[in-house]
This record gives sequence, structure tokens and C-alpha cells, in this order.
Amino acid sequence: MLQPNNGTNDPTNVNVFIRIQSDLYAGAIFIEQSLKLDTYASIFALLAVAAVFTITGGLTAVVWTDFVQTILMIIGAIALTAIGRSIIIVVYHVIIVYNLYI
Repeated sequence: MLQPNNGTNDPTNVNVFIRIQSDLYAGAIFIEQSLKLDTYASIFALLAVAAVFTITGGLTAVVWTDFVQTILMIIGAIALTAIGRSIIIVVYHVIIVYNLYI
């Protein structure tokens, strides 16, 4: 359900729809004046182009971004495990050497 924004800078709810409408209308004015098309035809042209880009390139970009992020997260997890293990081993040996058992 749509709720008012309550003065926050969070771009949710009604604010998102207002921004999309204003971007579509501004683009439609540009296309209308440059190509002499109707306003509604310009808006539908913008929506069609955005849909084509999102379906073809947008989904591919999301998949590749997720793939790269997954690889980086795995590398980071392995590095964090190795660093943590080496720190635990060092602390364990310090405790053994100095007989600091509690």
C-alpha cells in the first residue's frame, strides 16, 4: 500500500512514482520537440527502450555483477578464515609457551 514519505529522504513509496513520472515526462518533452512526436508516443517510446535495455542488458549486468560479487566474497571468506586461524594459532602458542592457562 502506498504511504506518504513523511519528510524523509528515503526514495520509497510515492516519491519513486513521482520521480519516474517526471523523468518520463521530461524525456517525452525532449523527444516531442526534437522528433515532432506526440507526448504519449514519446512516453511509450521511452518505456519501450527502457524495457528493451532492462530485459537484455540489465538482466545480464545483474547476473555478471552477482557472479563477480560471489567470487570476491568467497576469496574474502577464505582470506578471513586463514587470517583468523593464524591469529588463533599464534595466541595458542603464546599461551602454551608462557603457561598462561587461566
